Amino acid sequence: MRPDIPFLNEKFDFLNKQCFGGKLKPVPIELSKASSFLGRLYYKVKKTAGRTVSYNFLIRISSRYDMEEAEIIDTLLHEMIHYHIMSNGIKDTSSHGNVFLSIMNDFNNRYGYNMSVSHKVGSDTEMARQRQEEREKKKMEIKRHYIGVVEMNDGQVCVIQAASTRVVEINKLLKRHYRIKSVKWYGSVSPFWNRYPNSITPKLYRIEPSDLKREMEQMVALDI
Repeated sequence: MRPDIPFLNEKFDFLNKQCFGGKLKPVPIELSKASSFLGRLYYKVKKTAGRTVSYNFLIRISSRYDMEEAEIIDTLLHEMIHYHIMSNGIKDTSSHGNVFLSIMNDFNNRYGYNMSVSHKVGSDTEMARQRQEEREKKKMEIKRHYIGVVEMNDGQVCVIQAASTRVVEINKLLKRHYRIKSVKWYGSVSPFWNRYPNSITPKLYRIEPSDLKREMEQMVALDI
């Protein structure tokens, strides 16, 4: 299932009564399409009378993936523990420090939840399958690449993929390096280059000559 706001509000009320004695104040809950997290607590911080106070709390839960109901509840409760700690000004050793771990383990043992520090997703779950599908699709995305083919003085050939706004500057920096013989730039839309990160500073990567030869057949020379 994918979480929605009525479901999350209902579970917030239930978990608040079960685990916190109903002492947590209602907090806005929003949905997110994030792939980088399943749940996250947001808040602002101010200093009052010499002490730090957290306020304007908000919980975001990702609805990007189809999850088991238990996974959604574990995620929500995880964020509610953070909310409990921050809203009550409880000091902890870190974000998932001793206080957090003590509360999390207590709720897991007492009520049968399966929370973890990092929202771990089992490798055999539906959500893990969806994440893998997204990764595979991303590998095959068609997008524009700016590729520098760099020949070193020793004859070795490397490549660099540059962010579009950094091509000119990176080209200048590379040409100043004493070990570099030449730099030539090309444009490509081949999914092959999705595996290389967009660099904002010079960083060279080795490439198999056969791969480069194949890709060069589809690349367009750029005048940089």
